[in-house]
Amino acid sequence: MIFKLDLHAAKRCSFFVRQVFPLTTLAVALCPDSSLALPSGVKKVASGTLIEGTPQASLFQFKNGLKLIVLPDHRNPVATLRLRLDGGSNREEPGITGLAHFFEHMMFRKTKGQPEGQFDKTLSGIGGSGNAATSTNFVVYNSTFPGPALDIMLDLEMKRFRQLDLTDPYFTTEKGAVISERRLRYENNPLQRGLEHIRRITQRGTQREWLTIGTREDVENMSIAQAQKFYKDHYVPENTLISVGGPFDVNSVVKKVHKKFGDWSGTLKARERKNPQDILTRDSGKNFVCKEAVNEQIFQIVFPSTKTSYNDLLMAHIFSELLDDHDEGAFSRRLNNKNLASAFGFYKVYWQHGFQPVQAYFSLSREQDFQKALGAFRSEVERLKKLNWGKEFRERLQKSIEVDKAEAAEKMTSLVESYEWNQSYYGDFLISKSFQKVVDELSVQQLREWMNSTLDFKKAYIMGVTHSDRHPPCEKLTVAGTKL
Repeated sequence: MIFKLDLHAAKRCSFFVRQVFPLTTLAVALCPDSSLALPSGVKKVASGTLIEGTPQASLFQFKNGLKLIVLPDHRNPVATLRLRLDGGSNREEPGITGLAHFFEHMMFRKTKGQPEGQFDKTLSGIGGSGNAATSTNFVVYNSTFPGPALDIMLDLEMKRFRQLDLTDPYFTTEKGAVISERRLRYENNPLQRGLEHIRRITQRGTQREWLTIGTREDVENMSIAQAQKFYKDHYVPENTLISVGGPFDVNSVVKKVHKKFGDWSGTLKARERKNPQDILTRDSGKNFVCKEAVNEQIFQIVFPSTKTSYNDLLMAHIFSELLDDHDEGAFSRRLNNKNLASAFGFYKVYWQHGFQPVQAYFSLSREQDFQKALGAFRSEVERLKKLNWGKEFRERLQKSIEVDKAEAAEKMTSLVESYEWNQSYYGDFLISKSFQKVVDELSVQQLREWMNSTLDFKKAYIMGVTHSDRHPPCEKLTVAGTKL
């Protein structure tokens, strides 16, 4: 019987099933690997599933450098298409900042040979929706739509990734929109204005020292020639990861993507610069705290780290869970109940290369004192360094993992984003599957060693925006800072 075939015997499966049921869904189900008839220049790199019970995803590599993740999910008729470009603000240089974010806007305006606004009109016409986001590392363009409209969406994306119309009046109009956004979100916001000054100092000498939106001067002086060069240098296949999820056959998706993007060419011209050699030590023990007319005070403790592994990210997550594992509730609630802070967060920053600090974040009212909140946090860190975490905490952590898995599995768009995130930051689209294994094997000693090596207050520095006259105006903040 067909259903009792030894599926590990790939050659027999391929010959028998495909002879009896050529190009059918049964052949695809029984022999998923052998049924792939990939276009020339495309190879399957890996396949697997992050969460048991969800469809298997596959990763493909195109000859031109393009990467493609396909998740064939037939649980509902909705599809998603995501294009992640490794071209955030960390690909810019002083004097030409803001270009990455500018393209987040410009990509929705006009492509060559098409009317202005055609992307939004077409997407709306098929009952879809879309958006984009720019970060230090990436620009992501995403859309959801009815599955049968995949051809239309791939054509739209091909045109704006390969045929964007970077001419006036579209260029000048969109530049004006970015200038207005910058004025509203940053220049007229005292808190964001202060954080911009601090970032310029603490990230000096790196391609993270400016905001993603760029400096006002650079955006105002941005030229069509600069934008055309950025587009040519960064909107290239080597720099792009496409993710497709929905009610599709894998073969069909690969062929459709190859038809639109297989002959796409271009050479990546600029990569992120190396960090200054002293980036982990130059600001140890300093305060970068300044004054603005704010009603909410913001402080961050930054623990520099060169650890960029997924395991280190999990250590930070587990430590955050330990902070909240208390009879009196989460650490943020305890700070709030004692009137020490209104909000708290602990996380690892996802920068791509060589410097991924761990940060503790505090939000305070005007009346609250950061030094008291800092003292409470330091005491909690010391307590946890001595804690022997046991079976009950491990079980609660495992339960939280299961909840997170269930939420991701329920929504196809979230599942696709998880594969994409894994690939983009760690080069392994299945890496988050190892979370459970790390928790199962983690010892008290390993976690304690992570705390001692990472949460070292002598190596940390503090950033903050406050209303207090004890600190200099943010515009006068200097590299020297003040000692803790």
